[in-house]
Amino acid sequence: KGFKELFIRDFNFTTKKPYIKELCNFIIDNKIKLVWSCEGRVNEVDEEILTLMKKAGCYLIAFGFEVGTNEAKKKINKMTTIEQDIQARNLCKKYGLQVYGFFMIGFPWETEKDIKETINHIFKLNCEFIEIHIAIPYIGTKLYQIAKDYGLISKEEDVLGKTYFSEPTIGTKYVDLEKIKKIRKKTLRKYYLRPL
Repeated sequence: KGFKELFIRDFNFTTKKPYIKELCNFIIDNKIKLVWSCEGRVNEVDEEILTLMKKAGCYLIAFGFEVGTNEAKKKINKMTTIEQDIQARNLCKKYGLQVYGFFMIGFPWETEKDIKETINHIFKLNCEFIEIHIAIPYIGTKLYQIAKDYGLISKEEDVLGKTYFSEPTIGTKYVDLEKIKKIRKKTLRKYYLRPL
């Protein structure tokens, strides 16, 4: 009857600490047998909240680490740092919480060196699970205008209808799409087949 596992899909979940405390204490006080996972921000987790979340049945947090340098984070307006990525990962490990890391490559300005820095960050963080997405400049976004300025988009049809899960249609100014797709595939294979 009912369900035994829950995924809280809210990018800003860990910013709502009073709510998290209320929720976790409710689960604990009522002895609710539930395992759950959530999304979070690396700059909004601390020892107190992670201890409580773990006690309440949380076993995994998904973070959008995205890129591999502080300079790149500033370019995409991420408002977090590499140091915060590492701290969040280490805290989760300390309290027995698994981490699902989301990363992104293929921004219009990226060179192979830039992509490599993100890949290095992926392996350094050593999350239990990862996904690597290829950037899609959605129409109406700042990224779309940047890609257009770089000469990567000549008409709206180049990206029209693309979604989070669909095939991207453009590469970067310095790396073509086929190369980016190969790098992504090779990295995922290497990551999940590496010895632990």
